Amino acid sequence: MQLSIKIDVATFTAHSVALANNIHLALQEELNNAGQEVLRTAQAFAPVKTGALRAQIEKTIKLSTSGPVVVTIRSKGKKAVWMERGTSPHTIAPKNGKFLKFSAGGKTVFARVVHHPGTKAYEYMKNALEVNTPNIYAACNRAINIAISRG
Repeated sequence: MQLSIKIDVATFTAHSVALANNIHLALQEELNNAGQEVLRTAQAFAPVKTGALRAQIEKTIKLSTSGPVVVTIRSKGKKAVWMERGTSPHTIAPKNGKFLKFSAGGKTVFARVVHHPGTKAYEYMKNALEVNTPNIYAACNRAINIAISRG
């Protein structure tokens, strides 16, 4: 008794390329959706004083026909890094002129120097990613299943 397995390499290769293309297309869609959820979570976790920090969080996706799918969630605000990582105590001195001018308790205050106690780290971006990591893995699994079902 004899068994033979014959594989047409050209057909196999064509199907492999088609599957890879389907996976790539499905990944773009699924990771875009997962990225949107990370964005919403980061906005929900962001500390709110004026709403500016929350409004400056954005999502971009880099699409290509064969390269990596890159979804980026970033906060383009100048103070975003300080709010994410916190700051140690520091001194604030005027850059131009002799006094700092700011509002505190509804009143205008003038000071030659301010000894800032530092800012606690909120880690809203890091926490948004951590909370959504299982969803990102699930999105990748869905993309593979979608690609396989498309044939």
